[in-house]
Amino acid sequence: MENKVNDLDLAKVIRKLRNYERQYLPQWVIDHEKEVAVISYRMGELLGLSATQLAVLAIAARFHDIGKSKIDRNIVDRDGELGVGEIQEILDHVDFSYDVLKENGISWQLVLQAVLLHHENFDGTGYPYGLKGKDISVEAQILRVVDSFSAMHGSRPYPNSYGEDVTVSIQEIKDKKEIFYNPEVVEVFLELVSCSRDKPERIYERPKMQIEEVLYHCGIQSGNFFTIIRNLARTLRGSLPLEPVV
Repeated sequence: MENKVNDLDLAKVIRKLRNYERQYLPQWVIDHEKEVAVISYRMGELLGLSATQLAVLAIAARFHDIGKSKIDRNIVDRDGELGVGEIQEILDHVDFSYDVLKENGISWQLVLQAVLLHHENFDGTGYPYGLKGKDISVEAQILRVVDSFSAMHGSRPYPNSYGEDVTVSIQEIKDKKEIFYNPEVVEVFLELVSCSRDKPERIYERPKMQIEEVLYHCGIQSGNFFTIIRNLARTLRGSLPLEPVV
């Protein structure tokens, strides 16, 4: 299965995970995961990742927060400060996500690793292991940037969310380059958001057929894919209302 990104068994497992999320996660978390999956995929292409790496990245991104199903919904949805114990529960979501994916049939170690490490920082100050630089998989390093950006500019109910002020979100990513984020990944991220704002037609290209199949299995059909990309472009340009992601 390691090299069969279109394996029917893998597709069945992913459908099972989607059903699990619909039952146990709030919709805003699922929407966030979809956005992270699409933006991460585009960044992976710009970084020259292989088809297998792109598949790993897409699946890991699409389900990176699935472990929040194990946290009290009142904590996950909290629109305000969290207590020390509650913060620790949120931090533990990477371990929970790893466990949920494994329990539900994901045996692809590269996917599990990317999910587990997506809050590691480039300088070694992240969690759960405090890994540094090249000890963190490239898929996890991409997720670290995109997950942060989506959290800051989106509608997630956390105190560090900047809402629609994407300028602040982008500056925050730039300021934390070489601290939280791999500088090479940050440069690609800045290229992508600049392209989204100024030349959106360049990122409307259809994804490779192989990865498109993976995205489809993850519940991101072509219409969803382009809606998310268009919404990113619209947000960056500060114009036009966002379209709903089905």
